[in-house]
Amino acid sequence: MPTKDRPHELAKTIAGYAGQSDRAFELLLVNDHGDGDAVRGIAAAAGKGLRVRVLDNPGPHGPGAARNVALEAAEGELFLVTGDDIVPARDLVARHREAHRHHANPEDAFVGRVDWHPDVSPGWLMNHIVGAGGHQFAYHDLHDGKIVPYDRFYTCNVSWKRRLTADIEQVFSEAFRFAAFEDVELGYRLSHRGLRLRYLADATGYHIHAMTPHSFFERMRRAGSMRTILDAMHPRLVGEDSLAFYQDLELERRRRIACGSPEGDEPWERRLAPLLAAFDELDRRSGSTQPLSGAAAHRIKLADARIEALRCRLFDDLCAAFSRLGQAEEWGRASHDDGWAMSWVAMLEVATRQSTARPAPAPPRRPHHPLKQAVLQFRFARTVREWLREAKRRRRAA
Repeated sequence: MPTKDRPHELAKTIAGYAGQSDRAFELLLVNDHGDGDAVRGIAAAAGKGLRVRVLDNPGPHGPGAARNVALEAAEGELFLVTGDDIVPARDLVARHREAHRHHANPEDAFVGRVDWHPDVSPGWLMNHIVGAGGHQFAYHDLHDGKIVPYDRFYTCNVSWKRRLTADIEQVFSEAFRFAAFEDVELGYRLSHRGLRLRYLADATGYHIHAMTPHSFFERMRRAGSMRTILDAMHPRLVGEDSLAFYQDLELERRRRIACGSPEGDEPWERRLAPLLAAFDELDRRSGSTQPLSGAAAHRIKLADARIEALRCRLFDDLCAAFSRLGQAEEWGRASHDDGWAMSWVAMLEVATRQSTARPAPAPPRRPHHPLKQAVLQFRFARTVREWLREAKRRRRAA
């Protein structure tokens, strides 16, 4: 569990683990460049009777690097990764352990459910981002016990066996500075190792994190920034819309450099200001009105419904705009970095050469025969398999 300067949420979360029905576990808290003394004090006060170790992240900032510290120090055979603002239900650990007992293969992993904590009043915004908006955790299309796509590898409530990642030198990529897409990136890599991620609906955590529209816009900005890193690391994940956007960004960057004005003239935030002002006005107008009756009440109700729909639509548009803003900022920052140069070239070339708009991956097929799976651990064997598949595709095309 990585943490950084969230004492109120952390205290409730640790107390939730201290009250688990299954106590046969160790809690590893990693202070991610925050106040380590405060974390240790909270752990001692809220985690009485609980086996807790507090570690410090000496590496890069970010949840991925912090989690790697914990995974390196962990002694158990099962890993449960969660957040410092996810208060567990009393049987969370027991549910995960039971699921692994019934599915003992190394490739079997489980993602639990997350709901809002009772101390948080959701309101329209928080209901929208996990509901119709789909900006945060998406559980509406998952079915209990069924295999789900790798992009639901949510590190707010996910467990796997040590054997699945034991030979990976750096489990979470430490290129991700913010909490966004570092879990999807790991899920994608593990999917190539045969990951079977199942939804565990009754393993519930409660998110104790109040949000405002403007704080969520900034979150989308950071997510967009990390999306650029994900796309650079795995060009095959780039969709056609993002590819066109990156190509435009690169052309604009080169144009500005050629003109001697690489920084540009107007910040993106200024361009978004009118939309933000319109959204704030809609948000102010929404909500309760004076109690009326009859025809007037009906007209007010219809007007409120229209305002509500317009507010949600404008909110979604602003989320998309801030996400693009984050992508553009990361592109501009990293495209000057020699370490990323080859990634940009590979991404544009691979994505241009073939259609990269792919639907969500289908659930993995039944596991290979153990001997075949062992052979495929060798890079040469995988290369030969790809050659054979390519030859087969060419014969069919001919």
